[in-house]
Amino acid sequence: MDNVVELSKAEIPLQPIVAQTKPDKPLRIATISELLTHTFPKREPVLAPAFCLGSINMVFSRRGIGKTHTALGIAYAGASGSSFWTWTATRQFKTLYIDGEMPGEALQTRLAEIVKANEKEPATDYFRLLTIDLNEGQMPDLSTLNGQIAIEDYCLDAELIIVDNLSCLCRSGRENEAESWLSIGEWAMRMR
Repeated sequence: MDNVVELSKAEIPLQPIVAQTKPDKPLRIATISELLTHTFPKREPVLAPAFCLGSINMVFSRRGIGKTHTALGIAYAGASGSSFWTWTATRQFKTLYIDGEMPGEALQTRLAEIVKANEKEPATDYFRLLTIDLNEGQMPDLSTLNGQIAIEDYCLDAELIIVDNLSCLCRSGRENEAESWLSIGEWAMRMR
């Protein structure tokens, strides 16, 4: 509780309301009965039963627990149409793994171990990686529009996008403030 700071309403800076342009087409609104009877497309499972196409998921824990091992395992299973833990891919999915901190040599070692332990391999171009060591130590800041635009072309044909990790790839703003995550949340929704 030592880190908690209370602010009165007078101390909270107000953000100006910015006028938005109207959407290209009118928003659709439904009654409860219309919503309950509407036929939505079925969401295809990626790694059943945990992940589906169009879902946004986050793996979080303390440092050193195995988040990167988990992310690489999920990515490889999705790309190769294999299993990871108790989850099984329903087919091969075009996968983009965006890594913001792992040294290239360590990434090679981990992936070689995953490949060796699996019977299936991804089809050509089904597992692509964007990593800091292949880009001279520079990665786009995904919390900025320019950073998002810099990688969107690589995301277009990906069905599964894994970002490892947000702390390294989202460098603008303050990590524990909700406003700092607005732009990355909007980007994730666009990628969905």
